[in-house]
Amino acid sequence: MFNAVDIIVVGRFSGSEALAAVGSTTALINVFTNLFIGISLGANVLAARFFAAGRKRKEKSMTLKEFYAAVGGDYDATLNRIPKESMVLRFVKKYADDKTYAQLTEAVGNQDWETAFRASHTLKGVALNLGLGSLAHASSQMTEALRAVRIRCLKAYSHSMWRCRRSTLPCAARSSSSKSN
Repeated sequence: MFNAVDIIVVGRFSGSEALAAVGSTTALINVFTNLFIGISLGANVLAARFFAAGRKRKEKSMTLKEFYAAVGGDYDATLNRIPKESMVLRFVKKYADDKTYAQLTEAVGNQDWETAFRASHTLKGVALNLGLGSLAHASSQMTEALRAVRIRCLKAYSHSMWRCRRSTLPCAARSSSSKSN
């Protein structure tokens, strides 16, 4: 754009030799412009990678106790039920891969209330045993709605359970034993 304006002004008010001189510098100006754009993009990529690497390090350092605080769980009550922290950690990490929630959503979609009830009841039991309070509460509400087959309540409870599970899973994947910090 810069060189185009120069060519217009010089072409209008000067001769063809002056216009040729301005036109011959176009390639040189484009080289410098593209060089600086490339350096700028490269610096942005390096800054983004550095920033992302710092975030990953922070995410990996979450202890099991921090996980329970992040998801509104009861760390101490869970350790009273399951006395080894390593065991609790193993169950929390396995929960993230559990297929029961997928079974529940499929069963509700197919209006298979018996399968939906079993899946919801399983999720409630797991969440209660692991001390995942908000997820256990949402699962419990859904289980009771399914027990009575109160279909109009299911949509609200299903959304509540989805929201609780969505906030639990990323933290479960990042949690580690507090002894490692």
